[in-house]
Amino acid sequence: MYDPKASREWKALARGCYAVAQETADLPTFVGSLSVEVIAFFRCPNRCREPHSIRKTSRPDCDNIAKAALDAGNGILWADDAQVAELHVSKWVCYSGQEPFVEVTVRELEA
Repeated sequence: MYDPKASREWKALARGCYAVAQETADLPTFVGSLSVEVIAFFRCPNRCREPHSIRKTSRPDCDNIAKAALDAGNGILWADDAQVAELHVSKWVCYSGQEPFVEVTVRELEA
């Protein structure tokens, strides 16, 4: 499968952020079944008046965002993203002037 350059670059950046967050919180690699929430915030267009109350309905697709966020966690947050048994993805518009960002929340599910 083809992985575009922008996707590869984003995954590399995300891997670095994951590693720093894991080290800072002194967390081990997650094992077992996981629940993951991915919230992506995108640049506010000039016409945007009510940021964070506007869901983004244009590209990229939620499944592509999830794929990049989960792939980036392999070998850092979890051994393999196949451990993710529950997933929620949403897309929002940032506040005007705010830089785009992605929040990823991971929790272990009880057996």
